[in-house]
Amino acid sequence: MQKAKVRENVKEYALLTLGTVIMTLGIYFFKFPNHFSTGGVSGVGTILGAVTPITPATWILIINMTLLVVGFIFLGRTTGIRTVYCSVVYSLLTWAFEWIFPMTQPLTDQT
Repeated sequence: MQKAKVRENVKEYALLTLGTVIMTLGIYFFKFPNHFSTGGVSGVGTILGAVTPITPATWILIINMTLLVVGFIFLGRTTGIRTVYCSVVYSLLTWAFEWIFPMTQPLTDQT
């Protein structure tokens, strides 16, 4: 019984991680360099990064951490933990991509 629960949790978090990595890749390599701001935290981060000296990834981290506190209070522990996990992975991956793969221009000339 306990082993099945652990396997289920590992599978759930592996899928959450995979989805977050795919989302982060798309946002970092296509949305940020083209200055797309379609909405949500990444959109707000892109806009704020364009008009302030703070990078979009840092804005995403700041906004996500603020929203996580509020969400944890209203959504409960289980959903809050999953949300915290994905938000932290997303924020840290975006930050790491800025450091490892600095982007000064879009990958293509098509928007």
